Amino acid sequence: MPTISTSNLPTPKDDNEFQEIVRDLFALHWQDDNVQNYGRSGQAQNGVDVYLLGHPLKKTNTFAIQCKARKDKLTKAEIVKEIGQAKSFSHKIGRFIFATTLARDTKIQDIIDTLSVEEVKNGGFEVNIIFWEDIISLLAEHTQIAQKYYPQFFGKPQRMKFSSDLEERSEEINVASPLLVGLLFDLSKSMVLETMNNLSKPLKFDELAKYIVFKISTFCKAADSKEVLNKFQLFMFGYGLGGTRKKTYELLNRLGIGSKKNDPSLISDSPIRDLFAETALTQSVPYTPNLSILNKYWTIYENSLNKQLYDIGSGDSNLYEGLVEICERYKTDLLKKPYSKYPLLLIISNGRFDNTTEIDLKRIVDEIKSLNVQIACIVVDEDDIIEKYKLYGNAEKTWKKEYNLLFELSSSFETKSHFYSEILTIAKENDWLVPQNPKLFFQINQTEMINDLIDLIFKPLQTDS
Repeated sequence: MPTISTSNLPTPKDDNEFQEIVRDLFALHWQDDNVQNYGRSGQAQNGVDVYLLGHPLKKTNTFAIQCKARKDKLTKAEIVKEIGQAKSFSHKIGRFIFATTLARDTKIQDIIDTLSVEEVKNGGFEVNIIFWEDIISLLAEHTQIAQKYYPQFFGKPQRMKFSSDLEERSEEINVASPLLVGLLFDLSKSMVLETMNNLSKPLKFDELAKYIVFKISTFCKAADSKEVLNKFQLFMFGYGLGGTRKKTYELLNRLGIGSKKNDPSLISDSPIRDLFAETALTQSVPYTPNLSILNKYWTIYENSLNKQLYDIGSGDSNLYEGLVEICERYKTDLLKKPYSKYPLLLIISNGRFDNTTEIDLKRIVDEIKSLNVQIACIVVDEDDIIEKYKLYGNAEKTWKKEYNLLFELSSSFETKSHFYSEILTIAKENDWLVPQNPKLFFQINQTEMINDLIDLIFKPLQTDS
């Protein structure tokens, strides 16, 4: 079956319509309702059609977009002219983007890249370009925008409506109603020093993320082809991070030896961080990508994850703040499209927490669960705290208080859902010990265990299951 990303959606012939598509699309992509059109047709716009005003307190830049709906090619002279006009924009621009209905063109890309390097070197803004193929990819991520402007693709003449009532969501997991998964990694000092570094084969969060993506891809391949079915979407947060990388490149810039690829203004130093955000901001790819996007752009996402390794192991175990960010993300994403009724959150932690109380942790977890999110806690510990291939319905007296807390935060299996009940079926078929009313509570203390755990949790996504 064709998808938005594989279909040839017609390019808008009207400049105003293309500008509206771009504005709506980037408001969702940047997750900010303050993305605006600048002026109107006929007014002086200083090379800017759409913009997002930066926030000095949040250390964010102003992003500006010039929309080009056309069939004839962009020339270097025209690009230079638009960049020059943008310098007179009423707000200081950090990133200037050309959005065009033209097909990808390496010559134009080379011109843009060269001009961008010159601009940044001279203290100006970064310059990028997104072609129609890139816009198609974003429309595939934000289907409500695609349906608003291309209702004929969906077989309905009206704009798609999304219900905020989670009870109306489909329990079935398929391309139309995918599984929304969040990963929350404990990347704090205690986690790295006390567990990850002490394991016989240390775990690396970037390798674990990569393994999850590609393992799930094997489950979601169409039975009759190599096409990956988009039955899964992922976002990823880390907490307990430091700001080493940002400070390093700020110093390099002051010394005059910085580089465009490591612009400090685009590097986060937040201790709680959307680990895909930097890539989303700089490469115009989604914050919550589906499997097709993850496979297509994994090298870009992975490169950003690798760079963020500089910041792990230096911050506090701020589990509560991480869960607050996760809660807001689910609230945002669940209203974007008709995800399956029971999304999943994987918390990978040693159970330590700073600067909060158990009461606050339980309160924010209850708020997340009220969104029908199922929470699976995965303990990382060098010692075997739980028996291999065993699920638990009750906490063990011998467990540390941190593990008892994670167990309490975990969800019981939602047996009304085919996906979660199938996990239990698979566990029994593979000789796991399954008690009455078990919880989504697991342990990993060596790399080999990841394979078994990912197989158990995500195998129900398999096309022929």
